[in-house]
Formats: sequence, structure tokens, C-alpha cells
Amino acid sequence: MSSDASAVELAISRISPAPAPPSSYMPSDELERLASWWQRVGSSAEPQATWVTSPGVNVAEGLALAERTIDAGSNLLIAHLPDHDPATARALIGVLCHRDAAAVTFQPAGMTDAQWAVQCELTRDHIAAWLSMRGEPMELLKAARDVGITAMVGCLLEAAARRTPVILDGIRVFAAAVVADRLAPQAGTWWRAASTSPDSAHTIASERIDLESGLPLAISSSDARAGRAALALLKEVTEPASGPI
Repeated sequence: MSSDASAVELAISRISPAPAPPSSYMPSDELERLASWWQRVGSSAEPQATWVTSPGVNVAEGLALAERTIDAGSNLLIAHLPDHDPATARALIGVLCHRDAAAVTFQPAGMTDAQWAVQCELTRDHIAAWLSMRGEPMELLKAARDVGITAMVGCLLEAAARRTPVILDGIRVFAAAVVADRLAPQAGTWWRAASTSPDSAHTIASERIDLESGLPLAISSSDARAGRAALALLKEVTEPASGPI
């Protein structure tokens, strides 16, 4: 067994589900829902957040980064990866969520039909090549060759093992989350989407993981603004009230 596989198995063995909300809980608005989420999963009254944008180049490095970050005092991770080569991330989501290339290929404003078709074709080719590895998440990561996604899988698993919540931002992070969820379904109870998104792959991944819903901001950009907005509002709802100025 490889060292990566051994480290992953150790992390998975330490994961337990996050506390669930009471069955009778009915939040009055999204900010109350956000505050309630933190009350359930946070380890202190206020978040001490660290951004994770470069988790390493393999699963072991992602595991180690999360461990160091949490040991240093962080009780919340904001996971974001720059959105390069989106076809790889979308194909991973397509394979593990049983969806075709057209379903997971987003056409944002400004993208022509021809450009969308090129992205869709790349995603389709990846899905066809990787479909046989659907039941082998670690082999699927090796085939995808996206070191950022691979390391983020380790980071997400270790955070769950350490009972540390994570806010997810960006389609490559969601691809990592889908892989990590396949390895350890209970891990996803520690994660939350930064915001909603018109990107169908984001929605498909969120539903596959049964992810805690993000703020209803419908952000599809890859510049981390969803994560920044979620963190700012989380700080707002967890800081002691001081009244209007």
C-alpha cells in the first residue's frame, strides 16, 4: 500500500459526522442559517479562518497542510483553487456524479457557443477515459493529474478528521470535495458551500455531497469573491452585537 493510501485511510478512520441541526429548526433567514451552522461546527464563538489556496502537489501534502494549519490555531478553512483547466474538474464531477459533459459544462456570460463546445468536448473526452475508474477515487485522481485537486482532497479529509469546518469556493475545490466524499461520506458534513452558483457543475456536486447550502448570492466567478463574502458575513453574524453607528 502506498504512503498516500495509508495516510488517507488513517484520516478516514478518524472522521465522524458533524452535529446535525435539530429536526425542528426553522431559520428565519440565510444569515441565521449561517450563524446556526457555525454554532454547530465551530470550536469557538468566533472563526479564526485561514485560506487554503495552494495545498501542495499530492494527498499527503494536503493532509499535512491542514494538520499544520489547524495546529497553528485555525478553526475554519476557506478552500479555493484558481480556476485553470476547468475541464478536468468538471469531468471528475461528471464521472462521480453520473452526469454527462453537457450537464457539467457551464457557459458563463461572454463565452461563445463555439468556446462552450470546445470545453464540452474536452470534458467529454476526460469522462470517457476515466469512467472505468468511478469506483477507484485514488486512481481517478492519478489519471486526472491535477495536483491542486489531489492535494485539496487530502486537506478536506484531514479537516474533517480534525472536526474543523471548511467553506468551499470554486469548481476545482468542488471536484476535490466530490472525490473526498466518495472516500469518506461523513466528511462532507463539515463543509459548506461559500455561495450558490448558476454553474450546473456546482449544483450537481453540492447535491451529490448533500452539502450545507451556501449564501444565495449566485456567484460563478473564480476570483474567490464567494469565499470572501461568506467569511465577511460569518464574521458579521458571530461578532458581539454593538448596534448601529
